[in-house]
This record gives sequence, structure tokens and C-alpha cells, in this order.
Amino acid sequence: MSSHHIVRDEQEPALLVLDTAAINKTHLWQLLEWSPVVMANDASAQQLISWGHKIDYWLSKHEKAGMNLDCEVVQLTGTQAALTEAAGLLHKRNHWAVNIIGNPDALPVFALPQLQNLQLVLFEGEQKIAKTKAGRFKKWLPMRTELHVQPLFDGTFLSSEGFQQDLDNVLLTDEMGLTVAADQIVTITSNLKPFLVAEPI
Repeated sequence: MSSHHIVRDEQEPALLVLDTAAINKTHLWQLLEWSPVVMANDASAQQLISWGHKIDYWLSKHEKAGMNLDCEVVQLTGTQAALTEAAGLLHKRNHWAVNIIGNPDALPVFALPQLQNLQLVLFEGEQKIAKTKAGRFKKWLPMRTELHVQPLFDGTFLSSEGFQQDLDNVLLTDEMGLTVAADQIVTITSNLKPFLVAEPI
């Protein structure tokens, strides 16, 4: 943990790296710098170590992974995924927020039961995707920023303020784009149902 950190580990998101190529390397290094706990699967752990980055947990399907390294190796068995094992580790540590880089297992990340109590953000490509709390998103964004919203549950109705075309209790059945109208705080609210919001990194 870097010397400039002054908050407890559990108050900052852990980082789970599943694919080092999923986002721009500069963005990846920024997340590594600010993450108190770093977890990685086999391919990512080897890449991070080769770049000189320390990892705390190596989630591996190989018995001899991480030998002679200063990290804890967590053995995965059978079809067990690094993602679900990481969720268990976070719960044990009372760590309730995690940033995830890539999702090569193609699991429905936000729907996994093991992750329901975690505040998680998925980073892929040039965007980050988060699940809203209590069906509400509010943030200052510059003009022309494009957000994408997507329902998690059937019967999700959205309203919005601050976009070029605002929504007024519109049924959200698929992914929808919203463009910020001016430099300002924008809001998106639902009928108390959580939904996904993707925004540029």
C-alpha cells in the first residue's frame, strides 16, 4: 500500500485483474496504484509480476503457482472461477468494494449471487460499468459525455434530468444511450430497481 494512503484498506476498492489487456495500460496502472488489495488470475498475475507490480492474492488453477513470491496463492478447483473465489475472499476480509478488470469467463458479473453485497465496478475497453444503488445515479459530467444504461430486471422504468433527450418514466427493455446536454450534474432514477450505467473512463 502506498505511503500516501491514509484510510483503512476496506474503505478503498480492491482490484481483481482478470485480463490485463481489457483496458488501457495507463488506466490499469492508476487502478493498481490506488488499490490496497490486488487479486489476479493466472494469466494476469504473471503479467503484473513481469511489470514489477505486487499482487496480494494469486487465484490459480495450477498447484505450483506463485512459488517463492510474496503473495497468497488461492487454489481454484474444477470449474471454479476466479471471480467467485475472489468474492469469497473479499467477504472474509470485510471488504465491500471491488474494481474488476475484464471478464474473460463471460459470467453475468452483476447477477452473480456471491457479488450481490459488493459494490463493484467492471472496467472493459474505454468504459466502466457500475450497478446503481437504490435505482439512482447522480453525477457531475461534462457536456456531450455519453452514458449507456441497461436494465437488470424486467419492469424497470427510468426518468432522467440533464440529457439532450430526457426520459420520463420510460420502460427500459434494452441498452440505451444518453448524452449529457451541458456541463452539469445529471440524474437518472428508476422505480427503485437497480440498473447498470456505463460511462467513459
